Amino acid sequence: MAQDSPTCAGAVWGRRLGIFQKALAKRLRDAEFVSSSDCEDQHVTAWHSTGTLLLLRVMGHIFPVTDLRHVVVTPSIILLGQTIAQTPVGSLDDLCRGLFCCSLMIAYCKEASQLQSEALSFLSDT
Repeated sequence: MAQDSPTCAGAVWGRRLGIFQKALAKRLRDAEFVSSSDCEDQHVTAWHSTGTLLLLRVMGHIFPVTDLRHVVVTPSIILLGQTIAQTPVGSLDDLCRGLFCCSLMIAYCKEASQLQSEALSFLSDT
């Protein structure tokens, strides 16, 4: 689909990335609210689901990650950077998701010879 109709594929992925970003913002607000309450026994994560992370991984194989400004790749790198920089690590599962996000971001930016400070900061802080 991406090769036959790149405009439509870009629009579909762009809408999906917008949905991912809004969902991340909501989960970040919810996680902040839950962490400030007295519920110590439940863990609420703000990280993306496994399905979302796999879709972001597939996106790197569908669209060219070496373009400087791509209609799909650039917003996905920004989304990964926001996720890595703002989402708290509260469990081993969160750490695994964060490391996966870092590996995605480094893989995307390695081909384009770019350096992403969010991934390096996450790796050095955790």
